[in-house]
Amino acid sequence: MGKAKETVEAMNGIAETLSVIIVIAILLCTVTAWLIFQKVRHMQSTVMDVQNQETGKITK
Repeated sequence: MGKAKETVEAMNGIAETLSVIIVIAILLCTVTAWLIFQKVRHMQSTVMDVQNQETGKITK
């Protein structure tokens, strides 16, 4: 019985480690996606500013 209990404890440890790794991976993906979204939004607003300057519109 002792051997089986050790195996279960080892598997629980592995499962905990994997769950922590998965949470960290999800956080990294979320942060990366947010940063990319911010950069794209900034680029779009810059393009809009340039287009508005070309057409003579003032947005400010």
